[in-house]
Amino acid sequence: MNKKGFLLGEETVKIVLAVIGITFLFVILFKIYYNYQTDQNVEIAKATLERLNTEINAMPNGGTIDFEIYGPKDKLLLKWDSPNMPNTCANVGWQNCLCICKTTSIGRKLPLGSYLTNDQKKQCDEWACIQSPPTTLTPTKIEIQNIPLKIKITKTGNQIEIKK
Repeated sequence: MNKKGFLLGEETVKIVLAVIGITFLFVILFKIYYNYQTDQNVEIAKATLERLNTEINAMPNGGTIDFEIYGPKDKLLLKWDSPNMPNTCANVGWQNCLCICKTTSIGRKLPLGSYLTNDQKKQCDEWACIQSPPTTLTPTKIEIQNIPLKIKITKTGNQIEIKK
């Protein structure tokens, strides 16, 4: 039997197993990092909506304020009305809600008055929503891309208008 050929095959198996092991470690590290980033972005979205809600509640009737959104980046600020809303809002009986969502419609134009798909509503369920008074968004979705994003909020009676 050829000893050199046998050793070469044995070393090849070791190298292949080492490459598979290192690749497996990189995949695990990437998943841990991605989950950490996602959790952090969800917390930023929740904090932004809580701050927005506090500002809206403190506004006098007929008041207008400038509000800055500092994150998370590449998400959407969306308003939802009953009955077409994510389960996060519908399950607690809200009639109106504001959400910061990661959806597949980033960068795409949404026709005025159109609704997101059920898949996109499910994506909102994984992010942050707050109960809101009846709200008008101009445009119908606000893309959070350039941070800080400046929006204008106007309160008239129990109606809220948010403009980019």
